[in-house]
Amino acid sequence: MNLVRQDFLSKVEEVRNYFLVLELIEDERLKLVESSQGSAASVKNDLWLKTLKASFYLVLYNLTESTARQAVQYIYDELATQHVEYDTCRSEIRKIALDSLQKRNAEKALEGIMQIARDVIKDAFTLDLRFGGNLDAREFRRVANKFGLDPIPKGIGWKMQAVKDYRNDLAHGTKSFEEVGRDATLSDMNEALKQSVELLELFLDSVESYMQNQRYLESNKAV
Repeated sequence: MNLVRQDFLSKVEEVRNYFLVLELIEDERLKLVESSQGSAASVKNDLWLKTLKASFYLVLYNLTESTARQAVQYIYDELATQHVEYDTCRSEIRKIALDSLQKRNAEKALEGIMQIARDVIKDAFTLDLRFGGNLDAREFRRVANKFGLDPIPKGIGWKMQAVKDYRNDLAHGTKSFEEVGRDATLSDMNEALKQSVELLELFLDSVESYMQNQRYLESNKAV
């Protein structure tokens, strides 16, 4: 879990540094220049700033999805490493394993069924860890419920929906970088960053507590 947290903190620092650059450009404490044949000329910061603002949402969403993917992968890896017995797992984990087996071909599924009474093996977990560009606070609550993690309180991370929507608009080409950047304000972006970090920290704390207290076991559900 330490490696997951280290990567999370590193990416948070990257996003915060990116935001700092945006603040400096908007306040005209930092100017963009283009160089041609040894000479430098100022460029219109407004045009660049719109693109950079839009790109901020891509950087922030990258932090969100990367952290979620690594945290869930950590759960899977630990269950496999510890050779946790299927029959001792809480119902949420057993359901994930069975749902996964249904998605595999018949031969693979049969092999899994023959082993499932003994262990929850790593190969049983085939959840799509890419999340399909759908990560926001509501999706984090769904994932927490799926595993039986501590619930994420409502009202936390509501700005993450805008981050997800902007990311998808840019990724799918429904909006241009200029359009997204034109509507973005630094105060909204800063709030989105704060809320995203807050929710991700809660999620990582929940995963860590879940694994340390072995709450993936039926006997420890209430711990």
